[in-house]
Amino acid sequence: MLISWLHRLLPTRPLTAWRPRLAIILFSVNVLVLALPIAGFLLLRVYESSLLRQTESGLITQGVLIAATYEATTRRLAIDEADFKQLIKPVDTLSKSVLPTLTPHLDLASATLMDPAPLAVPMSVDPPLLAYYAGAVMHPILQKSLEVTGAEIDVVDAAGQVIASTNLDIGVSLRHREEIVDALSGRTRAVLRRQPNEKAQTPTWLSFFSRSANLDVHLALPILNDEGLLGAVLLHKTPVTLITAFEGKETQFLLAIVVILGTIVLLSLFTSFTISQPVQALIAQTRRAGRGETGAVRPLPHPVTREIAELSQALTSMAESLEQRTDYIRSFAAQLSHELKSPLTSMRGAIELMQDHADMPPERQRQFLANLYQDVDRLTRIVGSILELARAEADKGRSTNTASLSDALTLNLQQNIAIDLIDPEDLTAGRLRVPLSEDDLYAIIKNLVENAFQHGADNLQISLRSTAPTLRLSAKSSPQRGSSTSPSKVTVVFLDNGPGVSLANQPKIFEPFFTTDRPQGGTGLGLSLVKSLLEGIGGQIRYLPDQGGACFELVFPLVPNPRGVLRIS
Repeated sequence: MLISWLHRLLPTRPLTAWRPRLAIILFSVNVLVLALPIAGFLLLRVYESSLLRQTESGLITQGVLIAATYEATTRRLAIDEADFKQLIKPVDTLSKSVLPTLTPHLDLASATLMDPAPLAVPMSVDPPLLAYYAGAVMHPILQKSLEVTGAEIDVVDAAGQVIASTNLDIGVSLRHREEIVDALSGRTRAVLRRQPNEKAQTPTWLSFFSRSANLDVHLALPILNDEGLLGAVLLHKTPVTLITAFEGKETQFLLAIVVILGTIVLLSLFTSFTISQPVQALIAQTRRAGRGETGAVRPLPHPVTREIAELSQALTSMAESLEQRTDYIRSFAAQLSHELKSPLTSMRGAIELMQDHADMPPERQRQFLANLYQDVDRLTRIVGSILELARAEADKGRSTNTASLSDALTLNLQQNIAIDLIDPEDLTAGRLRVPLSEDDLYAIIKNLVENAFQHGADNLQISLRSTAPTLRLSAKSSPQRGSSTSPSKVTVVFLDNGPGVSLANQPKIFEPFFTTDRPQGGTGLGLSLVKSLLEGIGGQIRYLPDQGGACFELVFPLVPNPRGVLRIS
């Protein structure tokens, strides 16, 4: 159904229009197969975004714990409540409640890549003493976290000044960084920054598959309590990338690519051997046949696939049929020209004699005119027989008419020959129909009856038998379920009491224009017409020797009769 829809959708192009070769299509399909795993590998970038969000999620969890630890540390170290409140900066835009739920959101496809983090600047004022003490307590905790998670951590107070860090000196400010600005306003922000040049790794061929190479995730998270902002936590870490996953496996990866490429090449060669080359061989054979070379189309010795073998066999059968048809036409044309040459030569000679001898006696003129009439009559019969034969050849397998064999065999076809029907009740007890028109069936029987009469027979016996001799069904009987209701074919035998056909002439009696009754006006096309009509419906005719006369056996396929059939033995 899809192929039919594509045929209707695609415009019809002439045969001379450019079309791709089968080998190109097969190679393109194989390349597409090769592209599929590469495309699948590129889709791993989606997985890379997932790895990025996992890194962000880990930083969020770590940042929340650091923030809670810093708040608890400052409360524990504060002398009194007033000392603790010196660290708090009111934030009006936030509800003074618990920290909102945070979810990772970074995506390589949509995130903006920022420049490397700017350097820290000296602080403008000294931070509160309590913040210094809390930073000192937090420092070993941050170092331990760095060893375990690999994330760099900076803790700043409400003014953005570093009070504890894993990589920065105390006494610098990060307030000018965008993520810190957001965090000191009470908002959590995660950004992607390019790594500094001294930290970035040298690009490799694997960098083509990874978009997160030489990037860091920076997360700034505010330290909040119910009264306001105490500071912020800045965490940054290099995420896990596809390059990291493939580290140390470059050889295996290259080997996999070579194996895939080799497989594609082998598949291309295999498909070319199994499909393209046999098709090219068939094309070469048909072109040779088109140039008139006899026997050019032969079954391929190594078709490989069943479809190519069937196609080769079908082309061979078609070529043989066409060659046989061509030979038949050539032979028929030669025989026809020979048949027409004799009466035409005779007619021309008679006309020239009558022209040259205008004073020819009337008796001689009447004799020549009678000869001319006989020749014209013979030509008329030949032309009529040829037309009937041509119509029979053209209608092979196309006729949808049916005729009653019973009615045709009981007609009085010839007054000068006695026709005996053996067991005539078998013909009249029911319907026996064959897939022929009434005219064609009449022509078959008429030719056989006239053939017997013209060769000296005065009696003709006609008998018939079924191809299923054990089947004897009455027209009124009801066949049991699962049994056949009618025979598929019926055989009719014509046996006359004439001299029969000589042994030398038996192989030639069905050839066009072969006749032993030419002086009596025989055209030699009667039996050829009978054979052509029968073969056109899947029947056959053959001569049975040694029967005491001329004996022809005709096999007719029957039209199924659901009401039952006559009893025939």
